[in-house]
Amino acid sequence: MKRNGREAARGASLGSRFSLAMGVALALVGLAGGLLLHSASQRLLANQTEALLKATAELTAGIDQQPFQPTSALVAVEGPLEIQEGTIAGRPAKRYTERFDRPDGERVTTVYVPAELQGGSGLGALIASILGLMVLVGTIVALIVARQVTLPLSEMVGAVQRLSHGDLRLRVRNPGTMELALLSRALERMAGDLEEGRQAELELSVRERELELAASAREALLPDALPLTPGIDIGAVYLTGAELSGSFHDFFAYPGGRVGLLVCDVTGQGVPAAIVGAMARGLLRSELAREDDLAAAFARVNRELSGRLRRGSCVTALFALVDPAGGRATVVCAGHRLPLLRRTAADGKLRRLQPEGIALGLDRGPVFERTLSLQDLAFQPGDALVLLTAGAAKVRAPSGDEFGETRLYNAVAHAPFGDAQEAVRSLRAALLGWAGETPLPDDISLSCILRLPQED
Repeated sequence: MKRNGREAARGASLGSRFSLAMGVALALVGLAGGLLLHSASQRLLANQTEALLKATAELTAGIDQQPFQPTSALVAVEGPLEIQEGTIAGRPAKRYTERFDRPDGERVTTVYVPAELQGGSGLGALIASILGLMVLVGTIVALIVARQVTLPLSEMVGAVQRLSHGDLRLRVRNPGTMELALLSRALERMAGDLEEGRQAELELSVRERELELAASAREALLPDALPLTPGIDIGAVYLTGAELSGSFHDFFAYPGGRVGLLVCDVTGQGVPAAIVGAMARGLLRSELAREDDLAAAFARVNRELSGRLRRGSCVTALFALVDPAGGRATVVCAGHRLPLLRRTAADGKLRRLQPEGIALGLDRGPVFERTLSLQDLAFQPGDALVLLTAGAAKVRAPSGDEFGETRLYNAVAHAPFGDAQEAVRSLRAALLGWAGETPLPDDISLSCILRLPQED
């Protein structure tokens, strides 16, 4: 029972408990004050009554009174004054008798006072009424004050409950006093901080998911292994940038020892670009794997991509088909920014080759097919072809200077071509040395195909 009472008290609202406490306190204070007031007024009234009776006794001495019927024995004796209760003509009264000596002998004066004239009978009721009115007014005032205090608190309690359920858009409409206003602003700031934290957590979660997708997308864009062809050496390096892109490279092995080398760039960055790159790689692998006309294969890929890519999105491609037996190479460029770099062993010079053609996906067919051209070139022992994605020229130093195409061509020209992998490692070192601690802006593909010198 006691436990239930404590739980009920805790369950009562703050306003009700405050009003109840104020009412009880006022009642106790009023009761104590009323008792003191009643006691003091009774003493004062008794003194005044005695003085009045004495004066009345002197004035009414000798006057005949109606017969007094005692109803009790002598109730009080105060000096010469004797007091006895009784009735006069059936009405309650008190008889006050005073005996005093005179020169002519002892005299007796008697006064009869009806009960309704004795005074003080309604004083207690008056005090009780005043006390009740005081308690009532105090309780009403306590209720008003309690409402002014508890209403803002109720608002804040509701706001905190919403906050605990995940509603971080916290606003306290009625802050109340200055202290409660400060508390409400603190709660709103806390809710704002929690909202920022939640947004940061969501962004971090999205970012982590994007990084996972990026890793999967990069793995999907890269070839599983390099083709092994007699007389041909292939090297490739893939550098990951700060932002995911759709750049990739790929290799193709054909009958007769022929080898194809492909590099591609995709407009845009992030997961969408990687998805476009994966789609383009799948289409190009499907078409270029055939022993078919290269121009026709690229035309079919372009028609497929133009129907799937959103407006403004495109894929650039640079492809080299090498025939070591015939000592020739065929180059196709579909809008690729960086040209194919050819280093000839005969003179050690570096030459740029960039046949005409627009990017895949920009046009549904007529313009692409009309502008696309193939270029044939000699590919002798010791010659090397280098294919790069556009990100290689965009690498920035800590100072903000861009690596640029001129430095890139010089790096290729001075790279050691003892084997293809050594050449791409040299290019990788040049790019990373220029960037320092600066993140690479894009993914970069470095590919090289080298025709090995003929053994004597």
